Amino acid sequence: MQTNHRKRFDQITLIGFVMICLIVLYHAAPVLALGYDTVNRRHYFINTVFSFLAIAAMSWFFSMTGFLLFRGFSLRRYAGKIGSRIRSLLIPYILWQAIVAIVYIAVYAVKYHGDSRYDVLSALKNTFLLTDHPPDSALWYVYAVFFLALLSPLVCLLLKNRWIGVCVLLISGITVAYIRLADFYRAVEAYPLYDGIVGYLPAYLIGSYFGLHDPELTKPRLLVFTGVHLIAGAVLCFAVTGFYSTMDLFQIGFCAILPILLIYLFAKVKLPKRRGIFRCSFLIYAMHQPVFLLYGEPFSLAVERRFRSAAAVNLTVRFTALIVIVCAAVLLHALLNRFAPRVLKVLTGGRC
Repeated sequence: MQTNHRKRFDQITLIGFVMICLIVLYHAAPVLALGYDTVNRRHYFINTVFSFLAIAAMSWFFSMTGFLLFRGFSLRRYAGKIGSRIRSLLIPYILWQAIVAIVYIAVYAVKYHGDSRYDVLSALKNTFLLTDHPPDSALWYVYAVFFLALLSPLVCLLLKNRWIGVCVLLISGITVAYIRLADFYRAVEAYPLYDGIVGYLPAYLIGSYFGLHDPELTKPRLLVFTGVHLIAGAVLCFAVTGFYSTMDLFQIGFCAILPILLIYLFAKVKLPKRRGIFRCSFLIYAMHQPVFLLYGEPFSLAVERRFRSAAAVNLTVRFTALIVIVCAAVLLHALLNRFAPRVLKVLTGGRC
């Protein structure tokens, strides 16, 4: 049993690394400034593909967060689970926001000759209230799932019964699709991170459901559940909202169930260095967007000068950025692991 659990965590770690790479590729979109005659369908098609891949990747993170939280969950273990999430989510989130804010202040101070022009108060507000992107903007998800963990007793109550839980999952997806059409939701859309939390909530609930009922599941049951979720969800969504939104159906329907399909239908793996892969993945996720914000535009312009095709620039910038970020994260991991292992453990959540 312990071996199976280890392989399951190895599988989640490996797929998680792939999903983080997809997020990096999405955020590494180039800044086109030279004006191409060839900014055409291929360029926009590439952007659309990476947008859909990013939705699938974020759905994975929300779903697996719920899955891991609710494996073996009980109210007696609630305090321990929250304590673990404080160490693995909240503390790294705050530390990375502070580190990135200090870097921005220093860079802007040099750039503007002593006048940092960095709004510290807004950074603090965005860090803790998510009214806009925090300094290390990709980590908004880490903060969001910490607060979802605080609501775990309520989620457990809703999903504990297997059949009632299925109904709750269907209702949650339809509700998300419906409220996104409501007039009052325009106020929420002004805060894109809250809109993201609402959109990925069905994936989180599905992961939580399967985490609670993991020992009871078989592949036939999973396939039946998937079929019911996709078909009934699509029909009911159309009945309630009156039309199909491709993006909503992709996010709330297909992507919400995709992570569970990946971990149950694909073979489990055994990783020799799971801890190192997990920590490198966390560093990649935490580092990539600040690096892009500081150096992405000049790098994009440098690549543009070598290509006539916007599509070629698009792909070159994305994949080159991914390689650079992965190499930088591996190097940082090696240095911290050698000279400051406790710092590395705190910055990556102390997991694995």
